[in-house]
Amino acid sequence: MRKFHGALLCLCLTLQHFTRAHPRADLEPEFVGEPNNVTVTEGSTALLTCVVENLGFYRVAWIRVESQTILSIHTHIITRNYRITLDHKNRQNWNLAIASVEESDRGQYMCQINTVPMKKRITYLEVLVPPKFVDRGENEVMAREGTNITLSCKVKGYPLPTVTWEREGGQEISETVGRSTQGEDLHIVKVSRLHMGMYVCTATSSFYQGPAYQPVTRNVMLHVLFPPMIWIPHQLIFASVGDTVSLDCYTEAFPMSINYWTKADSCTILQPNEKYSVSISDNIYQVSMKLVITAVDQDDFGSYKCIAKNSLGSTEGVIRLFEAKVSIYNRKEEVDAEEEAEEEKSKDDTDTTYRETYEEVRIKGKYASYELMRNTNTKESRLPKSAHLERQRISNFITALNGGNSLRDGGAFFRLFIAAVWICHYLSFRLMALK
Repeated sequence: MRKFHGALLCLCLTLQHFTRAHPRADLEPEFVGEPNNVTVTEGSTALLTCVVENLGFYRVAWIRVESQTILSIHTHIITRNYRITLDHKNRQNWNLAIASVEESDRGQYMCQINTVPMKKRITYLEVLVPPKFVDRGENEVMAREGTNITLSCKVKGYPLPTVTWEREGGQEISETVGRSTQGEDLHIVKVSRLHMGMYVCTATSSFYQGPAYQPVTRNVMLHVLFPPMIWIPHQLIFASVGDTVSLDCYTEAFPMSINYWTKADSCTILQPNEKYSVSISDNIYQVSMKLVITAVDQDDFGSYKCIAKNSLGSTEGVIRLFEAKVSIYNRKEEVDAEEEAEEEKSKDDTDTTYRETYEEVRIKGKYASYELMRNTNTKESRLPKSAHLERQRISNFITALNGGNSLRDGGAFFRLFIAAVWICHYLSFRLMALK
């Protein structure tokens, strides 16, 4: 503060020196209007206004408050900053212009009149800084699978920008993080090959909104390093001589692996020719290997290897090609033979035609009444011999019961009733068996 008061004293003495020969006016100078703060974007021009009326023989000066630096006195520029100029077209407007404003220009500026006591007006200059990256950073990051990594996106600006991380294509960054996260640093725990891809860092500011403003973005490519792995959908393949067969093998590796086919009993790499057709298609870290063998012959049967190698390791898978033994037979002759065997088996049982007569039998008694209705029509039927014999025995039994004269006593009636129940049960069982 002592330095500041000393600077003001020096300024007042200087102004008195300029006005010593001039009489003081009756009216003291006054500031016109209210003080206005100024907000500009970095790189533009800031205009600090100071309007004074009735200045008379007094003098106007501009001072930087924070550094206590005298910028101008009356019409003279005191500071050595070439970006500062003074607009004094008349004795009323004393405007200070700062070209190519920098963030360091932010602060308070004082417009003062050398009256006693001194009159002053303070204007605050706000400098907005668009979001920008502190350094170029790494556009590609490599990490070993299973380790923890951090992707950084350092930015600066005023007000402090908001940094958002997203994955290209709208994919989830991870199960815990989701599709986006905020912060300059993106932490991924136990990174896997599924995390491999492009990550987009976007910096936005609350003061920079609207269709004309484009957010600042930066892309970071994440590569996850891991040794080759192989997946074979079909390890055993059967083919006949003369067929065309396809062997498929899928690998995953990063850095991208070297992939080739060999026979298990040879180290010679199978090259594309009339016999073999080799195709390889890749997508970041996934590779599809296909070996097509045309016109298979006896020498082609055996084991084949698909091999993948990179700087972190190597792996191989085995596919076995076997000859398919085809059995050719006449299905129609087999069916005919089965039908003939069935006919021979049942010939003795069904060749005889039997004539059966069904009669109506009624059994009535004192304690129970049972009626067994049988069809009295005579018909022919083709039945197995065993079934016919059973029916014949039942018919003979019923006939014997009809011919007896001892139904009147109680013992005979009870035996007849038991016999009728047994016959009914037996007939039901046999009819169900025949169906």
